[in-house]
Amino acid sequence: MTPEKVAHSVVSLVVQLRIAAKHDAGLVVEQHVEVLPPAYASLRQACEESTERQLSRNVEPNVTGLLGFLNELTIHLKRYLSKFETDELEDEDCEADFGPEPPLGLRWRKVLHVGEELRQLLRSFMDRADETSNGGWYAEDFPF
Repeated sequence: MTPEKVAHSVVSLVVQLRIAAKHDAGLVVEQHVEVLPPAYASLRQACEESTERQLSRNVEPNVTGLLGFLNELTIHLKRYLSKFETDELEDEDCEADFGPEPPLGLRWRKVLHVGEELRQLLRSFMDRADETSNGGWYAEDFPF
C-alpha cells in the first residue's frame, strides 16, 4: 500500500461528500468533511514518528479512529438512503425521470463506495500488522 493510495482515497471521499451534499441539501455532511483531513493528518504524523525498527504507538489508535469514523459515516448514509429509497418506491407510479442529472441516491452510493475502498486499505494495513510474528508493527508496513 502506498501513501498516495490512502491520501487519494481520503481526498476522493471528501470530494464525493461535497458533490453529493451540493446536489442534496437533505443530508448535512459538513461535520464529516471537517473530520476527514485532520484524521488523516494525525495518522500520517503518527506514521512519520515511526522509525525503521518500530512503528509509533500512535498509529494503531489513529487507524482505529479513522475506521470508526468511516463506520459511522456508512451507517449515517445507509440510514438516509433507506429513507430515500422508500420514498422512491412510493413514487413508482410516477413517470421515470430521464433528465441529465443522476438520481440523488446514486451520488450517496458513490460516497459509500469510495468510503469502502478507504476502509479496505486501512483494514489491510491492520491485518498485516496483526500478522507480524512479534505482534507488533513494522515500519515498512505503514501506508504512508
